[in-house]
Amino acid sequence: MLLKACPSFQAAWDEHLAYWAEEEAGIYNDTAEFVHYLDRCRENGDFGSIESGLGAVERLIADGDAYTKEIAIIGLLETIQNVSSHSGSQQVYERYIGPKSRRAWRQLNRDWEKVIERKQRLEG
Repeated sequence: MLLKACPSFQAAWDEHLAYWAEEEAGIYNDTAEFVHYLDRCRENGDFGSIESGLGAVERLIADGDAYTKEIAIIGLLETIQNVSSHSGSQQVYERYIGPKSRRAWRQLNRDWEKVIERKQRLEG
């Protein structure tokens, strides 16, 4: 679905598969590859690919089974949050996420705030 939404991801995907060769990369390495592709699109001003890619993520969350939704939220949205936090570009992605993705995005932020608060109390 991600390749269909973003055909220009194909070259990066092929390189990713070649890197792992005979070994299974794992779903989170696979999703991270797509997130890094989206971040390169952001750097290059290719917001159409970001919109298409995040539209596919929205469909995965809206229509996927429980496992697919988890991968879309943790493997894609949370990784986008982590990657974009280094460049201060979260607002770019927030413009293109759909309603179900937005709810998950906000929940991830709340969950991380709780983790940080808990850590501060323990250190405190």
